Amino acid sequence: MLLMKSFKMINQTFLKDILFKRKNYILSFVFTWIVYTVFLINSGYNIFYNDAWAYWDYGTKMFIGNHFSLLNYGDASRGVLFPFLNSILVLVSRYLNIDGLLFFKIFSAFITSFIFCFLFPETIYRLTEKAASIGNIMLFNAITLFFWGDYFNYPLSDFFTLFLIVFCFYLSLRPNILNSILFGICIALIINTRPIYIISALPLLGFYFIHLQKTSISYFKNFIFIFISFFITSLPQLIINVKIWNNYTLLQPTDSYYKGESLYLKQLRWGIEFEKYETSVGKCYPIPEVKYKSNIGSEIIRSFKNDSIKNYIEYTKTVSQNPGVFAIIYFKHIFNALDLPNRTPYLKSMKYNWGFHAVNYAVLFI
Repeated sequence: MLLMKSFKMINQTFLKDILFKRKNYILSFVFTWIVYTVFLINSGYNIFYNDAWAYWDYGTKMFIGNHFSLLNYGDASRGVLFPFLNSILVLVSRYLNIDGLLFFKIFSAFITSFIFCFLFPETIYRLTEKAASIGNIMLFNAITLFFWGDYFNYPLSDFFTLFLIVFCFYLSLRPNILNSILFGICIALIINTRPIYIISALPLLGFYFIHLQKTSISYFKNFIFIFISFFITSLPQLIINVKIWNNYTLLQPTDSYYKGESLYLKQLRWGIEFEKYETSVGKCYPIPEVKYKSNIGSEIIRSFKNDSIKNYIEYTKTVSQNPGVFAIIYFKHIFNALDLPNRTPYLKSMKYNWGFHAVNYAVLFI
């Protein structure tokens, strides 16, 4: 009964608000989808590289002949849910008899345009009560296309998890039972796709329950629905963990992949040791992994036994003993995140693009 009420409420939320009240969203969506589709098809990137290829390949390998099984997936370092979503795209492209890469580009342009023209503006509207004009939406989409356009050529988890986080904010602004179910699904997808983003779960939950105060809905009831939807969404990972890795956890058994070392501690070590990481797919660099090593960070790493961080206490103690060094290390990370090298995650050239950087810094300082 409660679920039926929640589903009836959907006509008062997303679809009604967007499709019938925000005509500027529809107009900007149609134009953006056309532009993004043309751009991606003519981008010159016609194969999947590295992680993008791995995610698509994992989705493909879930099919052996006409038989589908999640147990065909056996990578302990990556969650199963994102490759599973890719397997649906593989299935649809085969059914329509369309090249998988071409189908992905069309789908990517569609879903990205929908998010940029509907989800983002509506979330901002709910936060500020100011509707975005077509001009504002198109300017945002043009900037996004210029700086990150080629990312949408690939089935990568970066923007996927970002979109899920924004959707969680959207759901939080109008909490109800249905949104609680969707919220739990999104949290499971975020954590399963990018395990390091588990740190975002508590702030997102806090934001959801803060807005729940404005309603008459029970905290406990909503928490139960969030937990149940999170658990059900995570079940495929649990099944794989038990069947393949003999590990009873809803999360990825990354310790099996990294031989007992925590993924989170390993990423903390990488963050200290390396200032920046790029992926080369051109002939300008001998290997795909382009790592920019930090001299001061490397000195810190050498102070650890076996060049690895044993636990979070050791990490915290090291930070407290070297506050100036870590301030420099993480300032460089922030700078490098803003200093975009190109609009693609896969670089064909390592040459410094002065024009691209000039526009980048012009936008940053406007």
